[in-house]
Amino acid sequence: MVGAIGRYSKSPFPEKSLEQLTQLLVSLPREEPMTTRSGVQFLQPRNVRRRLGDEVIQQLASEYEAGDTTLVLMERYGLSKTAVLKVLRDNDVVIRRQPLTQEQVSEAIRLYTSGSSLARVASQMSLPSESIRRALDSAGVKRR
Repeated sequence: MVGAIGRYSKSPFPEKSLEQLTQLLVSLPREEPMTTRSGVQFLQPRNVRRRLGDEVIQQLASEYEAGDTTLVLMERYGLSKTAVLKVLRDNDVVIRRQPLTQEQVSEAIRLYTSGSSLARVASQMSLPSESIRRALDSAGVKRR
C-alpha cells in the first residue's frame, strides 16, 4: 500500500488496505446506462452538444427565435437554464428579455404594496425576482 499511495500522502481512508479501497470503489453506485431504441446501452454524455446532437440544437435555437421562452425549452429538452442559454449563445442566437405584461406589472404592484416581499411576489407569479424588481422600479414603486 505504501508504494501505491505514497508514504506521506494523506489518504482519506488510512486504515483501509488497497484491496479494501478497490472493493469500496466497485461497490459505489454507478450511473445507469441509457438504452437506444435498437437496444444499445451507453452512458449519457455530459456535454450538451454531444447529448443532443446538432439537429436538435438547431431545432432548440429555431424554437427560441420563434418565441418560445427558455423555461419552455428547459422543460421540453430536459436541460437546465444555464445549458439552454449556453446552447443559444454558442449558436449566435440573440438572448432576449421577456418584459412583463401590463397585467403582470399591475399584479406585482398590488402584491408588493399589500405587504408581500419581492421574493414572495416573484415566487407567487413564477417569475425571476430581478424582473419583478425592474418592473416595480419602472412603475415608480418605492421599495422597502
